[in-house]
Amino acid sequence: SVQGRFTPASGALEGEARLSNLSPAALHTAFAAAPLSGSLQASAPSQATQTVRFVADVRAARHGATAGNAAALRIDAFSAQGQWNPLDNGGTARIEKLNLQALQLQAQATDLHISRGQTAEAAAQAATPKPAPTLAAQGLLNVTVPGTELRLQGQMAPRAGQGNGLLRVNDAEQTLRWLGRLPWLGATLQSALGATSAKGQAQLQ
Repeated sequence: SVQGRFTPASGALEGEARLSNLSPAALHTAFAAAPLSGSLQASAPSQATQTVRFVADVRAARHGATAGNAAALRIDAFSAQGQWNPLDNGGTARIEKLNLQALQLQAQATDLHISRGQTAEAAAQAATPKPAPTLAAQGLLNVTVPGTELRLQGQMAPRAGQGNGLLRVNDAEQTLRWLGRLPWLGATLQSALGATSAKGQAQLQ
């Protein structure tokens, strides 16, 4: 169900979408049928600021195994809280917290800022900042997929940055197999990679 509210005097806008027992298997046969329930909310306090605040919390039913397809990819949980401002630095998303557990991927983020332009700190460090849009980010991000782990902390921009990152490939072959199973994307990757194979481990800091 979807509902919304608009206040003409202030220009405030609120909207909410609720999910109740939505089966991901209806979207793609590779998904497990564990039903999803939860809500996605968005609000803009005024048209003047154009800042949109969002809160999402969607989770799969804890009980009820996937019948007939034990290898199906589950969507277990997605929660996020933050705001989006299209006028800030070419468009900036400020994600206060993010938790995603889906398709054998786990991602957690804290105080993550992503913008189409440089962050304020990066712009201050750059000797000759250019107005052309460039992707910049700062915060903490942890991502784990079968066979590979990624950890980023700090500030990243094309001309300035500080922090640390770690990419650890424990099993490259396992990661390639996982990528090939992803709905919509997997077939394209398999076609692009062809007979490519990868084995072994690697670590990059």
